[in-house]
Amino acid sequence: MPLSNYEELKTAVASWLDRDDLTAQIPDFITVAESYINDDLRVTSMITEATVTPSTTELYVSKPTGFKEALAFNDDQGNSLIQVHHEDLKDQQNGASAGRPQYYSVTNRINFERLADTSYSFVMTYYKALDIATDSTNDILTEYPSIYLYGTLLQAEPYIKNDARIDTWYQLYETALKKANNRSLNSLKKLRTDHPTIRGGFDIIRGY
Repeated sequence: MPLSNYEELKTAVASWLDRDDLTAQIPDFITVAESYINDDLRVTSMITEATVTPSTTELYVSKPTGFKEALAFNDDQGNSLIQVHHEDLKDQQNGASAGRPQYYSVTNRINFERLADTSYSFVMTYYKALDIATDSTNDILTEYPSIYLYGTLLQAEPYIKNDARIDTWYQLYETALKKANNRSLNSLKKLRTDHPTIRGGFDIIRGY
């Protein structure tokens, strides 16, 4: 059975559960499963970039679309902003004059230690959340279909009161997740150490 887009995933879940009466519930199972995947998975295909412009009137800006976790935050010269704990940032904000921000924290938004004194553009590299219901497909479903399938089946079993299968799908989901994360980590390490044009440059694992 093909498993390359949202509709095929819903069909596969119904087939694996051997149920034809869950049409309304399966999208919910997928949504809940994807929320766990977004928290648990960190692979290269989830990495994206967005331009962030600090405010001249507020000490914060909205997070980029789908933000899950920052990898790097650089200016156009390649200099990195330093991420600190929000409480530490608040201490730095006291009495800070307007200028070029150097520190930030992430809460429900991106916070800076000072107001920008002009228009600065920074590039944030970050892990972006998956949204298969909107996008129809994504690289995770294409490359690691078992993560979506087992994750969704895991969410379905409590609803249909088939608790005996929960541990099975949990173990399969965790195994698929671990393999994907390890594969991506090894790929990032290889990119850092083996590629002649990257050696000595930006380390995407550390963010500098």
